[in-house]
Amino acid sequence: MRRSQKSGLEGVRESLGAIMVALLLCGMPSTVLACPFCNASQTITQSVQEADVAFIAELSGSKPIVSEQPGGPDGQTSARLLKVLKPHPALEGKSDILLPRYIPAAEQQKVNYLVYATVTDGAIDPYRASPVESKEMVDYLAAAVDQPRRKPAERVEFFFGYLDSPETTIANDAYAEFASAPYKDVKAAAGSFDPERIVGWLENSRTEPYRFGLYGLLLGVCGRPKDADLIRAILEDPKRRPISGVDGLLGGLCVLNLKDGVDYVINVLNDSKNDFNYRYAALRAAKFLVSDLPEVDKGKLFERMVPALKIADISDLVMDEFRRQKQWMATDTILKLFTDPAYDVQVVKRAIVRYALQCPEESAEKFIADLRAKDAQYVKDVEEILRFEEIQQIRVKDPASKAAP
Repeated sequence: MRRSQKSGLEGVRESLGAIMVALLLCGMPSTVLACPFCNASQTITQSVQEADVAFIAELSGSKPIVSEQPGGPDGQTSARLLKVLKPHPALEGKSDILLPRYIPAAEQQKVNYLVYATVTDGAIDPYRASPVESKEMVDYLAAAVDQPRRKPAERVEFFFGYLDSPETTIANDAYAEFASAPYKDVKAAAGSFDPERIVGWLENSRTEPYRFGLYGLLLGVCGRPKDADLIRAILEDPKRRPISGVDGLLGGLCVLNLKDGVDYVINVLNDSKNDFNYRYAALRAAKFLVSDLPEVDKGKLFERMVPALKIADISDLVMDEFRRQKQWMATDTILKLFTDPAYDVQVVKRAIVRYALQCPEESAEKFIADLRAKDAQYVKDVEEILRFEEIQQIRVKDPASKAAP
């Protein structure tokens, strides 16, 4: 089993407090991960938008100083402005400024840096800086920060051209832009993608594993029927199958050929002989089918997922998807697992109770009533966890929400 084997309601309750603390710690709004198969990170454009002012500058003559006040300036560095990415009146008419920070790399030589800063009472105070080591990087930054003004499909097309940039910073930022792009925008730009180029990335042994998810999805939206053979070849060879990104490969397979792709995903998910990570990737692919492919019949898809409910190491995760998608056709199957010794595991029991609390079926209502009579506090604790989950969902959809914990 991949999780703790502590059993019974006593074991379940022990972990409830820890779960609620974790939910509280996660109370800050989360960034919505638009690409379902990408690892999210902040883009340069997002960082520029957050700053009061951002610019590329040639830094030199940096010197450390001892500040008389905690948190005060720790040095000074001369900065010759090369390119302003986010303007501010504090920079108006200036070509050279003095930054109140010590930057060691600029002490003995001139270096080009991208600088993010706040502005307080006209004073520019840098809080982050990163080296800019080539003209290509300067050109990329200037063009990248202009992309929010363009149509979504045009933005995606622009960043596709930099996914394989030889400069790691540029390639990583282009990937991060895809991670924040909604699937509909990626699909709309499909005509601008080169499938042969993507095939080359998937066949390149030096491609980072985390990128396979994105590349699999991209090949799905722009590929040809024959490209499904490549995706299947990667998935079916344990030596080629990446340690991450399998969900995107499965998603791409579904986009290329919906019927065959769905069959493939269901077969992976329902086969207990497959390792957990492979089955979990299939579950994530199923979530993508429901959220982003409206032509998928949700009810029929979940009916085919029922066998996975009885695979103990993933059953709780599958139950949660049934609950979130309000699929109640397997209610009796799920409730029976509560007293089955094979599923006497904390996380599974919690998932069953969460499901029953939100299920409108009469059998679920009776299950909760009986459990409440035996252990009212336990049911109350699980209800509290569901309340926190709902608040988190509100905050993700609306970061400005003031939903109370």
